[in-house]
Amino acid sequence: MITDIFMILLLLICFGSMKLLADWCEKQVGTAKERKKEKYYHVEEK
Repeated sequence: MITDIFMILLLLICFGSMKLLADWCEKQVGTAKERKKEKYYHVEEK
């Protein structure tokens, strides 16, 4: 019984960690796109 609860808890922790990692990676990709866009516009202004 206690092992079942432990395994369910571990599964939830793993899914939560993957969700946080996916959100962080998505944020990093979005940030990179914004920087590229700013750099592109900055080059056009010159």
